[in-house]
Amino acid sequence: MRSSEASFRGPGWGDVRDYLAALSERWGGRWVCSIRVPAGTTAKRELWIVCERFGVPDKSGVEKARRAGHRYPTSDGVSMPALMHGMLADVERQLQDDEGVAERQAAF
Repeated sequence: MRSSEASFRGPGWGDVRDYLAALSERWGGRWVCSIRVPAGTTAKRELWIVCERFGVPDKSGVEKARRAGHRYPTSDGVSMPALMHGMLADVERQLQDDEGVAERQAAF
């Protein structure tokens, strides 16, 4: 957060940009955040926000995508940048979990 005022609103667009850059550097792969209209919601004013990481193929040649998604606006009034920042953290947790599993399997 850049200012005390910003801390009341949560992460902003600059925070999302900085986090994406850090995630790209740490994990590699291709990071994508997209905004879509949810299927079957033509009458509602909702969006579907998706944050994804497409990685490097593993040893079997399979590229694993990791993603998190959420409807927007949220019932608790979270801003779009704050929602995206949280979803990026969810994707990072998935990658950390994958890394932990791989380390445990390598130990055998």
